[in-house]
Parts: sequence; structure tokens; C-alpha cells
Amino acid sequence: MPLVVAVKELRWIGRTTCVAGAVALAAGLVAHSLTEVTGLEAVVSGAVFGISTGAAVGSLVLGVRTGPSILYLRIFELAPAPPADARGEPPRATAVRGIAAGLAAGLGLLLAAAILLGATLGLTGESADEFVKRLAVLTALVAGAWMLVLGAIALRVGVWFGRWEARRGKVLVCPRLHSGMLRHVYYAAAPAESGPAEP
Repeated sequence: MPLVVAVKELRWIGRTTCVAGAVALAAGLVAHSLTEVTGLEAVVSGAVFGISTGAAVGSLVLGVRTGPSILYLRIFELAPAPPADARGEPPRATAVRGIAAGLAAGLGLLLAAAILLGATLGLTGESADEFVKRLAVLTALVAGAWMLVLGAIALRVGVWFGRWEARRGKVLVCPRLHSGMLRHVYYAAAPAESGPAEP
């Protein structure tokens, strides 16, 4: 069973998503059609970003007695040693998959932003012929901001992983694309068991 170093996968996903978000925001900010965005479109775009981000973050912390960092620590403390048939993967493979996952997440957020903005602006009564001309720039701005938030969260979670590892002298490994999950998917390995070194 191949296992990856969770913190490395998280860092690659987080960095890639942050870079993709910065590129999307920059593209939106320099687009000529940005100057044609109406006040209503700006308000709707801000509301779509704020409400969706607030709802996502709120769902993680509202009604929970302990924050995510403590929940992760509890999971880590119960992490068993890796199974006997487990094997690590080269760091390069983790990097390639992390970058691909970050880019895929970015594309998904672009699509979600386009659909959500189009539907919301359609409900305002504004003519589709008008706002569709600026939909691309609004999509880039909202999705870019989402990507930055997602990337920052992934990097922050990676910091929690790293702190636990430093205190325990262990390396948290998990199946591919499971890093960051708030589930018992982690194994606590000795550093030499976590996988091959970068060539």
C-alpha cells in the first residue's frame, strides 16, 4: 500500500492553489472589462464570495466545542504505525500529484464561480446580454479569491501537521490525496519509514 508524507502533499496543494489564485486575481484585475463592471455586479460578486466562504468556514467551527487544530491533534495521537506492507513514494511523485490536485481544484472553483455568479446575476433581473460580457472577469476575481483561501487553509493545516511531527519525532503518512482529512487516515511513521529521499 503506497503512503505519502501528508505535510508534503498538503504543501504542494496549498502552494499550487495559492499561485493559481494569484494568477486568476491578477488576470481579473488587469482585464479591460473590469472598468465596465457595474455597482450591482460588484456587490453580487462580493456577496457570493463572502457568503460562500463564511458558510464553508462556519460549518467547520460552529457548534464544535474544539477547533480543527485540536481535532487533528486527537486524530494524530491515535495514529498507528504503518502496516507492514506499506511503502513510501518518491517525493517527486507527491509533488506532481499535489500540483495536479491544486490545479484541478482551481479549475473546479472557476467553474463553480461562473455558474454561481451567472445564476445569481440572472436573479437580479440584469440583462444576461449585459453581465455575460463581464462574467469572465468576475469569475476570475471570485474564483481567485477562493483559491487563495483554499491554499492558505491547506498551508495552515500543514503547519499543524509539522508541529505535531516535531514534538513527537514522527512523520504522518496517509494514502494518496487523503492529507488534510479530519479522519483516522493517518499513520505515525519513524522518519526513515516515511519513504525514499529526493534523488
